[in-house]
Amino acid sequence: MSGQVTIDQKFYDQITPEVAQAVAEKAHEGSIACEAARKIAEDFGVPRLVVGAACNQAKIKVNNCGLGCF
Repeated sequence: MSGQVTIDQKFYDQITPEVAQAVAEKAHEGSIACEAARKIAEDFGVPRLVVGAACNQAKIKVNNCGLGCF
């Protein structure tokens, strides 16, 4: 992620404690791999933007993203 993406508030409203915890657990030194973020979205059945919002909220950067999903 080259910079923080603007994400609609509705996605922030969908962040559950479980999603936030999963993001925090997968993050390493303030970043998380895109593949791990996509897997969290899949595992919890939420849109990728919810995970992106959780990353933004926790000030965790998404890296190694080849598709620009985050």
